[in-house]
Amino acid sequence: MTHVAKETKKDRLKIDLLRYLCQKQPELLIIELSELIEAPIEKTFIWIKAYDLPYHWKYKHGRNGKQMSREEKIMCILQNSGLTYEKLEGLSTEQLDNLIQTYEEHKNCL
Repeated sequence: MTHVAKETKKDRLKIDLLRYLCQKQPELLIIELSELIEAPIEKTFIWIKAYDLPYHWKYKHGRNGKQMSREEKIMCILQNSGLTYEKLEGLSTEQLDNLIQTYEEHKNCL
C-alpha cells in the first residue's frame, strides 16, 4: 500500500473514512466522496489513486443541472487523459483554461 507523504492525523481520519465509503458505497462519485469527507476533490482523487480504492469514475454533467466546477473539469481531464496532477500543477491559469476548453470541444468528456 502506498502512503501519501505528510499525512496529518486529520488526513488519516479522512482517508479511513474515504476507504470505508469507497468499499461500502462504490457508486458514489468522487465529488460526492469529496463532500462527505470534507476534503478538496484533488486531494480525494490523489488518496483514491494512492491507496488503490474503488470509485465511480464517471462525472455528472453538473449537480442539480448546474455547470461542472473548474475543479470537477480538471479532475475529469485527469481521469481521461493520462496526465498526472503534478503535470497539471505546473501549468499557468491560461494554459489550464485552454486545456479545459480543448476537452470541452474535442473530447466530449465535460
